[in-house]
Amino acid sequence: MNPCFRNRLLAFLLSSVLAALTTLPLSAALAGTLAPQRLRCEYLIDPLGIDNAEPRLSWELRAVDPESRGLRQSAYQVQVARSAKLLARGKPNLWDSGKVESDETIGIVYAGKKLASGDVCHWRVRVWDQEGEPSAWSQAAIWSVGLLSDDAWTAKWITAPEFLPDSPKHVGFMSEPTKDPNAAKWVQIDLGEEKRIDGLRLHPACGRRGVHPPGGEVPPGDGFPVRFKVEASSNGDMRDARILAEYVEADVPNPGTKPFLIRFAASPAR
Repeated sequence: MNPCFRNRLLAFLLSSVLAALTTLPLSAALAGTLAPQRLRCEYLIDPLGIDNAEPRLSWELRAVDPESRGLRQSAYQVQVARSAKLLARGKPNLWDSGKVESDETIGIVYAGKKLASGDVCHWRVRVWDQEGEPSAWSQAAIWSVGLLSDDAWTAKWITAPEFLPDSPKHVGFMSEPTKDPNAAKWVQIDLGEEKRIDGLRLHPACGRRGVHPPGGEVPPGDGFPVRFKVEASSNGDMRDARILAEYVEADVPNPGTKPFLIRFAASPAR
């Protein structure tokens, strides 16, 4: 083979290999050997209304290559922002831990800006392996802060005095009672204007409720629905209603005195 042609061929092959390498996605180059997943705040996935302004953050590690052995975390970095957009842009305006040399993955205490009642926090984490190779950023997770003091409570109870004429003021909202367990009963709440919601809490009835039953006390969770679904609409008359959550395949255990949390994809609703 002509030496000049051989040299040109070799140069072409090298440039082709270099071009292939430089066109690899950046995420592939930064994937590393470990991938943080199942992010948790206070040991819960995407909790709403936690009562701790300095919550503990945790995650699990997955090997990018399932055949890999001997992998371990040598460092981590946590970022927290007030919005998903800021976090995605790499602008963690609440907390950036920086690179922390540690193999801990459980109970990392939030050490960013002071949080207040109602704050919503979006966060992510990346880790370094035993060779110092960084992972890609995890998928973003979220938590929100509940009411940290009585002064922060500004909401008003929604009540239905026409259904319970002997009820105290803050009994909440419930459907008309029925003796038929198969009867469909609806509770409709009109927020007055369209809002974006991604969850709700149902607080079971407990404590005193008027003069009935005799003695005035009701068992925790009295009247809590056994099976139900949540529908929403942007119209006050519920036209074009859509199902956000369903609990119809099996009975829902009585939550007792604990609120029942329902999460769903963010949706406009009135």
